[in-house]
Amino acid sequence: MKKIFLLLVILIFFLSNSSYANNIAFIDLNYIINKSIIGKNVINKLEDINNKNLNLLKKEQSLLNNERDEIEKTKNIISEEELNKKILILNQKLQEFNKKQDLMSGEFKDLRKLEMKNLLDKINPIIEKYMLDNNIDLMLKKENIYISKNDFDVSKKLIELINKNISN
Repeated sequence: MKKIFLLLVILIFFLSNSSYANNIAFIDLNYIINKSIIGKNVINKLEDINNKNLNLLKKEQSLLNNERDEIEKTKNIISEEELNKKILILNQKLQEFNKKQDLMSGEFKDLRKLEMKNLLDKINPIIEKYMLDNNIDLMLKKENIYISKNDFDVSKKLIELINKNISN
């Protein structure tokens, strides 16, 4: 009985090789995003927004630093009560600045996630069609590959298809 069971398990193991992927490819998604026209547009848009946010925050931080310097200069001249009042006001402004900075950072992260999701939603149908047209059973991300032949990397072919099929 044990021999029959063992033989059955071995037969099932060797005969089930048809369930394995026969045609495998991999893509470098970061490369595709950075080199495709639509990916470059999304990245440029995000960089512009981030730079505007950083410039705005730098201006506000500079104003706060100037105000702090003014308090430092006048601390020996003004009364202690007035000094404490100015320090309290400055601390409130610093707290508001930090809240604004955190809010802007969170909003930017959310925007980045949304833009990348929208980009992938546009790219995925092209990748799926490429897989069907080329009988690819399994598509892997390059980051998850330890070593492979470069023949399995279809990133450049997909960039050409994406640039051809998606217009901004």
